[in-house]
Amino acid sequence: MTLFELLGCLVATVCSLLAAWLLGHLWGPAGYALGPPLALAGLYGFAWAAARFEDARVGGRPRFPPCRAGVCGPDDYTAVVADRRLLWRCRCGETYARQGRHFRFVDEAGEDHPHLVWRSFRRWEPDGPTG
Repeated sequence: MTLFELLGCLVATVCSLLAAWLLGHLWGPAGYALGPPLALAGLYGFAWAAARFEDARVGGRPRFPPCRAGVCGPDDYTAVVADRRLLWRCRCGETYARQGRHFRFVDEAGEDHPHLVWRSFRRWEPDGPTG
């Protein structure tokens, strides 16, 4: 068990006990029974919302932008390993590299060229030569 898992279990336990105590005082025996599941559901909902927020801020939705031809969508990419790099090939046959927020076109020589960049909470936008 990692430290983060241990802390997560500790937080879940404390929240469950606090919810049971609080709801037990408000609703009696039913509150003691409902407190822990409600606390765990609330923690799960919070973690899910935080993950979606971070994904929208950093990762981008959809995960992959349209290709340069504008034909391929986010589900049309397949992973390719070339020169010990993880690349993405669209249905059109063009190859791309994802580097952080940047989605770069990779030519036949293996050189990266700017394509699109993910702008937080917005969308994929054209990427300049310097990014």
